[in-house]
Amino acid sequence: MTRKILDAIEDEKPVMVWQRSIHEAVYNTAALNYMKITKADTDKFSATEANFETGHFLEAGFFELAILRLASYLLSSDFMDPGYARVQDYLASNGVTTVGDLATGQMSWDLELGALTRNYVDKKAPFRSVLVPAAHALALSTGGLEKSFAFVDGKLAAKDSPPQIVYGKRIKLLSDGAMFSQLMQALPPGYIDGHHGEWITPKEDFEAQARKYWNAGYRIHVHSNGDKGISYTLDVFETLQEETPRLPGALVIEHFGFANDSLNKRIAALGATVSANPYYLTALGDGYSVDGLGTDRARRIVSLSGLVERGVTVTLHSDFGMAPASPLFLAWSAITRQTLAGKVFTPPRGLTREEALRAITVDAANILGLESDLGSIQSGKLADFAILEADPTEVPIEELKNMPVWGVMFEGEVHKAK
Repeated sequence: MTRKILDAIEDEKPVMVWQRSIHEAVYNTAALNYMKITKADTDKFSATEANFETGHFLEAGFFELAILRLASYLLSSDFMDPGYARVQDYLASNGVTTVGDLATGQMSWDLELGALTRNYVDKKAPFRSVLVPAAHALALSTGGLEKSFAFVDGKLAAKDSPPQIVYGKRIKLLSDGAMFSQLMQALPPGYIDGHHGEWITPKEDFEAQARKYWNAGYRIHVHSNGDKGISYTLDVFETLQEETPRLPGALVIEHFGFANDSLNKRIAALGATVSANPYYLTALGDGYSVDGLGTDRARRIVSLSGLVERGVTVTLHSDFGMAPASPLFLAWSAITRQTLAGKVFTPPRGLTREEALRAITVDAANILGLESDLGSIQSGKLADFAILEADPTEVPIEELKNMPVWGVMFEGEVHKAK
């Protein structure tokens, strides 16, 4: 897909073809004009990250240039609010009462918080959003790390917040590229077709951000997909742990696209936790075993048993639109390790039913630092839970992914799914 192809289809109206990963897009000439992007703008990036001639933008070129020019349009009430309404109904129908907003401020802090307030706070949505600011994006938009740290620290210190918004000392860092576009960084032998992955945040910036927020006591969530990206993330935080020791759980590796047993051991030794997207294997295992990774590494896509067997806290997430925001579906994915074509990628084994159910309840709350309030039905905790039509501990595993959800209870109030 190129700008030239899109211009042949439509040469007057702006057209954007957004790749499934959300990390890259291709634009026609009308779109580039609408966004006021010039060749000089793209010259600040590599030709891979931002190519004015082809209209192709990915990772840094996409996040630091292209998408920012569309923020006011994408986050406008006319464009965004109908989608928020559908998401609210969708989450209730899947039994979700807490979500992590893991990149708050990626496009615009004010516009994003405005949208959350309009659609969730004002409408008393039956779930809460845990804000996890995007460190690199905010450093770029506020004028550097020190200014962005002061901004984040001030915003997250808010004492009074509605039930739908959760503040606290959490931050999101970005290591290597997206799984759905094969831009994650791979250790040797690399990709079998010879292409290479990308780093989203320049290493010097990543390390400075990691040190700043680590030393300030933040829980740090790091987007990291490939085995090389995960290894680099561990390199940085192993150094920080030696410099300034912290208790386990301070680092959360997000997504965990594919790793190996050596990396599992390092994660356990560091006391890190993992929030994984098991749908990567479901959706990508078939294709990636042939293209890009090959069979051996494809079999290791989001392999979690080597972590839980070492006592690592693991949770499952959707990174919604990358996977269904259905915790029970994700549990099924992690248990069966079955692809869309019906192949079962074991060994390594999938999670047990108990491990998977913990990963979408109490362990999920733990990774967000909310285990004292959420994650289990217990005296003194908030009255949040899903109301199911069957018992997930007893139904056949195959029925987990489509188990009907009657609704949710959110802070003591019952909400029937639509």
